[in-house]
Amino acid sequence: MPKFFSDLNKYKMLEEWTEILDWLLDDSRFSNERGWNKNTKDRFTNKAKKVENLQKENWIYNTQKLMKWNVVQPSKPFVQMQKGSGQGEDLIKHIRNGIAHGQTSIRKKQGELWLEIKDYNDNLKQKQTAYLWIPMKYLGYWKNIYKEIEQAERSDATKSGRTKRKVS
Repeated sequence: MPKFFSDLNKYKMLEEWTEILDWLLDDSRFSNERGWNKNTKDRFTNKAKKVENLQKENWIYNTQKLMKWNVVQPSKPFVQMQKGSGQGEDLIKHIRNGIAHGQTSIRKKQGELWLEIKDYNDNLKQKQTAYLWIPMKYLGYWKNIYKEIEQAERSDATKSGRTKRKVS
């Protein structure tokens, strides 16, 4: 069984990862109450898919019946997810689930730390729903993209005189 938190400790990264983990484990991060709607989620998705070295052909988002789950670790960043709520939201959900359900491991590749994340539709691991092989730094990038969009939305709401939304 992967030991994500033990690995964070081993690499002396617990303190640095506290804020990212708080964000990942927050189930209301894409809620309407926090100003997230289809447009803001689409902006997040578009920016998330453009992080460095994540190539278009290595981002797969499809129905379960069309998925062929890789059993060999890819050499480049790779995201494969079953369709659900939307690509960006599903990306973060699968990362959260992989961590929360003990299906995330940290591996060192050419001096850089990478995450291998798997998600399944239940605890019996009957049907896989996601596989990610990504540099750890991507989570920091995605968290920053999220914060940037959320802050821009809050600023736009204030400028236009719309009702203030609860944003934390």
